[in-house]
Amino acid sequence: LVQPQYSPMPVEQQIAILYCGTNGLLKNIPLDKVTEFEKRLLNFLELNHQADVLDILKQGTINDDVTKIIRETSEKVAQQFV
Repeated sequence: LVQPQYSPMPVEQQIAILYCGTNGLLKNIPLDKVTEFEKRLLNFLELNHQADVLDILKQGTINDDVTKIIRETSEKVAQQFV
């Protein structure tokens, strides 16, 4: 997980990205496009799943509903890079 210096990601965003990385959801993303994938994924989550994903992750909780949404969202975003 690479973050801009002096501009760390909120924990809930870090968790979402780390979940993707540790569960093979980045395997088809070209290495030079991973940062763009992260931006698009987080933007989509912020716009569409703030309450049902990011706010839950912010509380330090992860459950099957959250991981399902992260997985589905990452698959949608990944299609933009094929």
